[in-house]
Amino acid sequence: MADEAKQGGKSQLLIVALIALNTVALGLGGYYMLTKDDQAATPAQQAVAPAVPGAEVPAGQGVQPQAQAQVPAPAEEEYPEEPPAEGEEGKPVGPNLVDLESFLVNLDEPGVNRYLKVNLQVETRRKSDAGKLEDYKVQLRDEILTYMSSLNLDQTQGIVNKEIIRGNIRNRINRLLKSDVIKGVYFTEFVIQ
Repeated sequence: MADEAKQGGKSQLLIVALIALNTVALGLGGYYMLTKDDQAATPAQQAVAPAVPGAEVPAGQGVQPQAQAQVPAPAEEEYPEEPPAEGEEGKPVGPNLVDLESFLVNLDEPGVNRYLKVNLQVETRRKSDAGKLEDYKVQLRDEILTYMSSLNLDQTQGIVNKEIIRGNIRNRINRLLKSDVIKGVYFTEFVIQ
């Protein structure tokens, strides 16, 4: 009878120890998952984005480059700066922004349904370039949808990756239009579900 009581006590102690170990492991895993995107970019990641102006860089913090085609940057063209458009009382209206509306894509995540919803606007170098964007809107949206649906979850998270995505979108649009008309890409919504 005494042996059974000792055996029962050891079993309970073993169960309590396993529960404590699992709790610690889950806590450490949760801490890692919550803080991994808050860490500053490593020097290697910082070197990737600005290394080659106009070159496309695969998105992803520490992610190996995928077999994505590199989009060559169009030849740099010098555009004379147009004076800003004037509104009431001669005040500038603002930058030359074109709304490309909302994009909703499935991320490239095998076995998991993940969605990315992005609203974006692009800034053209000259006001006259905005009309060119409107003429190619269907082709531009197709190019951006194709690119964004090739991304996985890791490639869409963090500031560094968003900057890489911006640069890739700008390069793809400029390549499609065969000139350097895009000055900036701005996300007005970026939601992953």
